[in-house]
Amino acid sequence: MTEEPLAKAIFRVSEGLIGEIVQNVAAAAAAVRSGDERITLALFKAMDFAPPSRRFSAAELRGLA
Repeated sequence: MTEEPLAKAIFRVSEGLIGEIVQNVAAAAAAVRSGDERITLALFKAMDFAPPSRRFSAAELRGLA
């Protein structure tokens, strides 16, 4: 079952980029290690992912750098 707030949080942090969504869903490994075996909104928020716009300049995001 998908939790809508979790799905929205993943989409927001990934800024809609598929590669970022995949990277963010790496939270699944942390979920397994924690024993929950599922990604919860609390676990996702605790991982403190930074969106691409905070990690890269505008030129880098456009592939110009």
